[in-house]
Amino acid sequence: MKTMFKIAAVSAVAVAGVIALPSMASAQVAIADVDQAVGQSNAFVLAENQIKLTHKAAFDQVTAARAELQKLYAVLDTNKDKQVSQPELDAAVAAKKPEIALIDAKNAQVNAAGQPIAKARAYSQEQIVGKLEAALKQVMTTTRLPLILSPQAAVYALPAADVTTDITNALNTLVPQVSITPPANWQPGGAPA
Repeated sequence: MKTMFKIAAVSAVAVAGVIALPSMASAQVAIADVDQAVGQSNAFVLAENQIKLTHKAAFDQVTAARAELQKLYAVLDTNKDKQVSQPELDAAVAAKKPEIALIDAKNAQVNAAGQPIAKARAYSQEQIVGKLEAALKQVMTTTRLPLILSPQAAVYALPAADVTTDITNALNTLVPQVSITPPANWQPGGAPA
């Protein structure tokens, strides 16, 4: 008799949960890839094009240095699988191959040449991301959404639930363009050096 009562009680709780579902399901929930929204915004696309033009010499220098690095790595690739494994690298270091010093120098050159590019990108992205919360609020208000999840947080969503494009459109309105030239002493995160 007690077992029968427990089963009935559990069933009643389960039925109550099912009955409560429609009220929870009526709340609209959307998904959005905010990184994609930022990356597709007009301001980001314009900034990327500006960076490519403004820092063309740096891009060319990085490209040339990377091509030279590939040639140096090819010398160290003893099994010719187009990858330098850790054992191959260790053997080159142990043999004191001159390519190791050249690789270090080329990597330093790539890093140095890439600094202004990275700084311009970080500054432009920071300006756009600074408007992201306002864009999200605008989309949530316009569409009357109480919640927006990342696509990774959703188990399954229909394409109509994706408001990424709406967020991009809101960003386009809120921040039509950005500067790629950070102020003196600016560091990513907005903190001065």
